[in-house]
Amino acid sequence: MTEKRNLIVVHGEDVDGIVTAGLLKRKFPINTEIYLLTHQMQDVFLDALSQNEDLLAEANLIIADLSLKRRYVDKDGDQSILPRLIANARIVVWVDHHCSNFLDLVSNVGCNLVHAHGDEKCTAMLVYEHFLAADDGTAHDLACIAQLNDYPDPMGNQELIKQGNMLQKIVNSLYWNKKHDRLMSLINAIANDEDWQAEIEIDLAEFHEEYCKALLRVNDNICFGELGSYDILVTILDPILPQKEIMRWLRDHYAHEVEAIIGIFPEPVNNVMVFAGAKSSKFPVEQMCEKMTGGSRGGDGGFTLPTLYDWTDSKKALENLQTIYDYCFN
Repeated sequence: MTEKRNLIVVHGEDVDGIVTAGLLKRKFPINTEIYLLTHQMQDVFLDALSQNEDLLAEANLIIADLSLKRRYVDKDGDQSILPRLIANARIVVWVDHHCSNFLDLVSNVGCNLVHAHGDEKCTAMLVYEHFLAADDGTAHDLACIAQLNDYPDPMGNQELIKQGNMLQKIVNSLYWNKKHDRLMSLINAIANDEDWQAEIEIDLAEFHEEYCKALLRVNDNICFGELGSYDILVTILDPILPQKEIMRWLRDHYAHEVEAIIGIFPEPVNNVMVFAGAKSSKFPVEQMCEKMTGGSRGGDGGFTLPTLYDWTDSKKALENLQTIYDYCFN
């Protein structure tokens, strides 16, 4: 696909997305443009892109680590997002690992789908296996860093786990400080097989102090309550904190008390993370996140923070979540 213009649209808020962007640019280094999206931006951006015939003309479009949504396929027939993208671009490839029960519809409209199909594989690992398996450089290690960050394994390579945790903290810091140029520098270092760790050391010192302060505030905003018949924990979390890491920490400490843990990440992240509590939890994470046009996998999910509500404290957040729950299930 290198002879044409390559447009790479990828989730840019976590290790999996950033590594995916770097590996795809490594595979397609020429005439490649990268667009990093937050969950909040996803729907609006893809809708606008699908109607931009000039940008898509003769372009190879790769969308990665962004959850497929049913309305991208079957809302208003040919006027929905995915058919428009396919009609206007030279080729469309969607690489993802989030839960989807309508993948046959995606293939039927002509999208080239690379999906985990229920396997515990992150998007970067899918990109490595499908595009870079013959690479003799660092592509496999980078994919493993993303894999261990997305699907924690206590028995995994400890050095790669450490690198992934450090990388996630820096990605959060760069978003928090709105340093998008530094994110692109990091992606270019990965793409060019350069020392990406040296690239992020520039930002470590500035990040560490604010991160430590945010950690100390984690337990200050916790509120226990109910959604339907489920006991839940709700908390407002500092947007500088790595979302998955801090949600896993909360689950490790509180899963024995609740069926679900819901973390609110306000500006500039604007995201709601919903994690099932214990493995036996019946809380409907996937259904709730899909109804709110978000995504999920393996009992963990999220959706864009509805900004019309007041999210300034956890008690108000619990009231808002009750309204959202009623909308989803009543």
